[in-house]
Amino acid sequence: MAVTTIKIRPFRYSNFVHLAIDEKIPGQAQGEVALDVGDAFPTDEAAAEFWDELKEGWIMHCRQRRTPNG
Repeated sequence: MAVTTIKIRPFRYSNFVHLAIDEKIPGQAQGEVALDVGDAFPTDEAAAEFWDELKEGWIMHCRQRRTPNG
């Protein structure tokens, strides 16, 4: 039996989040505003809360990728 070691490398994290704004903002593409994540999440707690909210979507994405035609 062969043994394989898998090393996880961090993927490239985004430096900005894009806020979708209902109204069109002059100078911004499609009513989106790019906000530096350092400004968007001023505390570790705020960053963790945002990440936790994405957890369910990430699990669903992985689940869909496991299905044929994912």
